[in-house]
Amino acid sequence: MDLMFHVVLECEGIHPEEGDQAATNITEEFSKNPWHHNPKCTWDKTTLRLEVDTPNAPICESCLSRRYVDPMAASFPSTTTINQNGINILD
Repeated sequence: MDLMFHVVLECEGIHPEEGDQAATNITEEFSKNPWHHNPKCTWDKTTLRLEVDTPNAPICESCLSRRYVDPMAASFPSTTTINQNGINILD
């Protein structure tokens, strides 16, 4: 079995009425990519938490943004502004 990396990102500052749908959208978006395994995004009424396994380790901040933050932010309504500083890399 190939080495897998477990990536965890959390995002705060989401409007409460957008969290449930955003979690569903993010899970669906990450499920479409064959290099992401077991994607799961949850909403606890204050924080979105994305967990995903991948064989590709983020090498730099730009790679991290392109692979995870950008697709995560794209899952919100166009009226929502996501500041990348509001997304924390936990693992």
